[in-house]
Amino acid sequence: MKVLPRTVWIFGGGLLLGSLLSPLWVLAGATWMQQQKPLSADATGSSNADMVAVTGSYGNGVSVLYAIDTKRMHLCVYEARNGKEVRLVAARKIEYDFRIPEFNDSSEDKVRVKALEREWRSQPHKDGEKK
Repeated sequence: MKVLPRTVWIFGGGLLLGSLLSPLWVLAGATWMQQQKPLSADATGSSNADMVAVTGSYGNGVSVLYAIDTKRMHLCVYEARNGKEVRLVAARKIEYDFRIPEFNDSSEDKVRVKALEREWRSQPHKDGEKK
């Protein structure tokens, strides 16, 4: 008998958990529609040395699984409908995403990364020198 890799177990567990929680999300969605208030975004996550998996739902029996391979720096997003249909929604290598200092940042200019970096470099530090 072939032993399944740990990542398959995490992925399978995430999909199973998401499909089991789907009926609760449908009820929560119905309540939200009655109250016309935003539905809180609850999520379940798990990780080990190689993977991070986060599951959630956005109503109507649709669950989502975000799987991040931390060794290869890769992200995959899966969608499951009613616990049956599973499809890959998106995938990308995210290694270089973490090297972007700013992206779609609408902060005030004085707290933007470049401004903070300039300010930090212009001030003396513990060793008495500017960096």
